[in-house]
Amino acid sequence: MHHLDAFIFVRETDRVYDRVIIDLPDFYTVMLDKLDTVDFYKMIQDKLAPGGALATQMPRLSPPDKLTGASPRR
Repeated sequence: MHHLDAFIFVRETDRVYDRVIIDLPDFYTVMLDKLDTVDFYKMIQDKLAPGGALATQMPRLSPPDKLTGASPRR
């Protein structure tokens, strides 16, 4: 497990992985822009072993109260 800037890590690592899991913050920030690019996902593809898998959790675009004033349904 690595807890650091995903873009830099993927760009600089020489390792190949069977699985890549990306857990992004719940709320979108400008800093996440570089992780939402074709280039980033192509870099990940290059680091996946044959048959490897990527799983990611994507953030909401904005906190719910700023969109509608509503809270998320549970």
